[in-house]
Amino acid sequence: MAKKQTEEIEKVDSAIPAFVKRGDTRGMEHITRDDIRVPRLCLAQAMSPQLQEDQSNYIEGLKFGDAFNDLTLENYGKDPLGIVVVRADKPRFVEYAPHEMGGGIVDGNVPANDPRTQFTVNEKGERVKPVATKFYDYVVLVGADLQPMAMSLKGSGLFTARTLNGLMRMKPVPIFACRYTLTPVANTAEIGKWYTWAVKQAGFVTEEEYKAAEQAFDAWKEKAVAYDVAPPTEHVEVDSEEM
Repeated sequence: MAKKQTEEIEKVDSAIPAFVKRGDTRGMEHITRDDIRVPRLCLAQAMSPQLQEDQSNYIEGLKFGDAFNDLTLENYGKDPLGIVVVRADKPRFVEYAPHEMGGGIVDGNVPANDPRTQFTVNEKGERVKPVATKFYDYVVLVGADLQPMAMSLKGSGLFTARTLNGLMRMKPVPIFACRYTLTPVANTAEIGKWYTWAVKQAGFVTEEEYKAAEQAFDAWKEKAVAYDVAPPTEHVEVDSEEM
């Protein structure tokens, strides 16, 4: 985990008054994982509300391309983030109304074998992208404290997803046995600039992390997770299937 993030976690923990017993969660016994929204690991894009001072979820100091937690509004910056994957869902597809028609979700559960998920060829012989947007979704443990977070990859992020999937399948071990790093990287095209993740292997977890990750794997494998449903924006026209 990045040094800056470690310092922030230690700062929050040390802020608990000495007279307050850590681990004493009286009054919250009825609040279970099913009642909690798992935070999402996000990248600040040009139009992200977290960059707008007049928005309720504005993050002071957040910059274009920084990684952040959309629940706690923690800013992780652009330093590499250590993650452990404990869940990788099957691809899902979402159909949106055209921009000129106001956008919005038309069908949030397009079947994988639906024609809307396929590339087609028009009358001019040009390759046309699928109508439905493809998502790869994960539950990952972030940083040294192994905080559970949801991560969704779409658009040009599909290249990152396929890379991560390939790295995970390279070793005959449980999905939660390895660590990876995610680093924000800039992409530029005629339509503008946006950020995606670059993913790299970071070795195996420690024995202690393995036990914690295995518990998280069991806890999250059947849970309903509120993944990202927003369409790609800055990179909407990028043909990610050919990257």
